[in-house]
Amino acid sequence: MRDVYDRNRVEQTFEVGDRLYLTTPQLDPKHTGLPNSTKFGPKWIGPYTVTRKVHNHAYNLNIQAGNKLHPVFNTGSLKPYNEPT
Repeated sequence: MRDVYDRNRVEQTFEVGDRLYLTTPQLDPKHTGLPNSTKFGPKWIGPYTVTRKVHNHAYNLNIQAGNKLHPVFNTGSLKPYNEPT
C-alpha cells in the first residue's frame, strides 16, 4: 500500500526563512481567531516564516502572539508561498 501512496507524492522540504501557508481545516477556529465556520473561512492562512527545522517532516513557524497555536507543523499542513509578481 505504501508504494501506491508514495508513487505520485512529492517530498516537500523547506529552508529556514522560507514563507509558507498553513492549512486551516485541521485547526480549531477558537485558537486561530478566524470565523467559527470553517466552511466560509479561509482554507489557507499566512504566510508564516520558517524559524527552525525540527526534523525532515516538521517545521517551526513564526506564529503571531494572538494565535494560540503550537508553532510546529507537519509538511502535509504547509504549502509554499509564491511572491506576487
